[in-house]
Amino acid sequence: MPIRSTYHLLALHLVLGALFIVSPAWSATISAGYNLGGPTINCNLVQGNSTGAQTSLAITESDCDTSSGFSGSFTLTGSAAASYGVVRAAAAVEYTNLSRPNSTYAFGQAIGQSAFSDSITLDVAGRTGEVVDLVFAFALSGSASATISGGGSSFVGSSSGVLNFIVNGQRARASATGNASGPGTTENTGPGTVSITLGTPFNVSASLISTARLDSFGSPGLSLANGLATAAFGNSGGITSFKLIDANALEINGFTMSSESGQFAFYAVPEPSTALLVGLGIALFTVSRQQR
Repeated sequence: MPIRSTYHLLALHLVLGALFIVSPAWSATISAGYNLGGPTINCNLVQGNSTGAQTSLAITESDCDTSSGFSGSFTLTGSAAASYGVVRAAAAVEYTNLSRPNSTYAFGQAIGQSAFSDSITLDVAGRTGEVVDLVFAFALSGSASATISGGGSSFVGSSSGVLNFIVNGQRARASATGNASGPGTTENTGPGTVSITLGTPFNVSASLISTARLDSFGSPGLSLANGLATAAFGNSGGITSFKLIDANALEINGFTMSSESGQFAFYAVPEPSTALLVGLGIALFTVSRQQR
């Protein structure tokens, strides 16, 4: 890949990614965005971000200036949405009968990102001011996968979904990856535990970054190669429950919960059938790919 194009993609990723770093900011905010980089040297690089709840975009070869010897079709999509308590993001890159000459490249990367931050107060009648342990459970629903064919050793594909939390300063993480050259991985560090004071606000923030990538570079070139990388986390992730434990290791029932946003809600893990239907997207849109 030409050095200039490589730097452009990294710069766009870093700039947009900085907007979604989970930080213990004491404010109620939601944000969603995408970052798409096409597989040809003159392809438009598109990035977007919003402080609103939802955004999505798709680009195809018709949006790009393809170089000599480049043929076939491709689609890159990124989508994201956020609410207070739940984050969603999906990304996909698809190549169909893609060909490129030797000593060129075909790099396609799609990213969907979303985040929220909120201030939460938990309290129990008659126990305000007591220091207790908060046990928070969380989940990430979706899958990451990548398949390729016809590209030889120069053709690679990967995808991932990474969910990060900070709850009153305590970090937690869940992730899933897919790789065309081998098995994927999953990770979940939960449930997390952190001390809070009843009746005193604490910060909860989360970010989800979904990335899909297909890459072919150097020699040999591609000839009628096909690939699909998907980071299907449109069904989202979030905190599924809070549990309070007192100094005597006893669970405290009947606590109240309020939030600065007034909208914080736990994430309800979807049924598998629902996950299959909407895992790849937030907005239900279709993209028709033009064949060159």
